[in-house]
Order: sequence, then C-alpha cells, then structure tokens
Amino acid sequence: MPTSKEILENKPAKYYQFLAECIKVAEYQGTISYEAIGNVISQPAINTRHWAAAVSKDVSEGGHPMLSAVIVGKNNGVPGDGFYQLASNLDHLDQDPESMSEDEKINFWENELKKVYETFSK
Repeated sequence: MPTSKEILENKPAKYYQFLAECIKVAEYQGTISYEAIGNVISQPAINTRHWAAAVSKDVSEGGHPMLSAVIVGKNNGVPGDGFYQLASNLDHLDQDPESMSEDEKINFWENELKKVYETFSK
C-alpha cells in the first residue's frame, strides 16, 4: 500500500481516477463512502486513507479546501479521525484534533465540506 507521499511522487492513473471521483462528488454537493471510493480504484476501504490524504495535500497546496471532506464512513456519514489529523497537518485546523469534542470535529468538517462545495460545485 503506497503512502500519500509515494502517491504524490508517482501520481499513478489511480490517483487521477480518485481525484476525478472526489471532484464529481463535490460538484453535485454529495458525499461518498470510503468503500465506494475504494471501489473506484480497486482498493479496500482501509487503503483509501492514503489516497484521500494525497488528494487533499495536492489541492491544498493550490490554496483549496480539503477535497477529501467528501469521503465519509458508510455507517456514520462523517470522516474518520485521520481526516482531522490531516487537517491539522495541513494547517486547516488550528487545534489538536485529540482535544476536540465530537461536536467540534463535526462543525469543522461541515465548514470544510461547505468550502469544498463552493470551490468545486457547478
């Protein structure tokens, strides 16, 4: 399983498939489960975290919000803890995610998702 750094260094075809699917979901102001996005690149849901991180790192460098905000758990409809840690690493989040309440995390995610929709929707 490649790391997000390796994905960004090599940018295989699967990267662009993953990116395109995230943009498509954002265009229609929706969300997609880790499993469904994994199916796009023939990866199990657990492996999508590196792909999601690569996409968010790449678009964030261009000054855009975290595109991976559209990817959520199929049972709870919210991103996993890795999303918040990545947000902190990319300076999108001003506090340590470990110190945040669930409500604070959801509020941050909803705001980031709104920015994604504003940036990428039709």
